[in-house]
Amino acid sequence: GDGWLSVPVVAQPDARVCTTHIDANVAWRRRTWVALETHYGSAPFFDRYADELRDVFAQRWDRLVDLDLHLLQLARIAGSGSRRRWGSSPASRRMRLGSPTFCAA
Repeated sequence: GDGWLSVPVVAQPDARVCTTHIDANVAWRRRTWVALETHYGSAPFFDRYADELRDVFAQRWDRLVDLDLHLLQLARIAGSGSRRRWGSSPASRRMRLGSPTFCAA
């Protein structure tokens, strides 16, 4: 059935995406991966991206912005048809650490 994929965050008043931390006490990564695999596993091209996606949900994320930027870069590469791993360019390494312009005050 229908359902939302969500990332649990630590509640902080007036928090920005750049300072929002993912709640490590909630087991969301495995649940999300299983949901993706269950609902999209037989979709065309799922196998092409499954390893990259599995890696996303195997990694422990601290900040929401790091996860967001990682997923955006993965989507950009998937949309370009490139088979290059997302972390291979200098720009993606800067994004992984959090872009200063994205997180500027």
